[in-house]
Amino acid sequence: MEKLSLSKRIEEYLRKQDGWVHSGEIERLALHAGYKSSNAGRRCREMQNEGILERKLEKGSVLYRYLTK
Repeated sequence: MEKLSLSKRIEEYLRKQDGWVHSGEIERLALHAGYKSSNAGRRCREMQNEGILERKLEKGSVLYRYLTK
């Protein structure tokens, strides 16, 4: 069975959430899947640039949410 890419894992996770998710939660998801936490941040920034995710800064923390089409 093929391993699901980190980008797809993050996208599916955020799609299931209702609202904003702290970047720390996404980093834990990456670590659990065997990736470095810094990789999760990079994938999130890429997906934001592609218009898949929305990003906001709140009290020094980064939050993400899935943009519904």
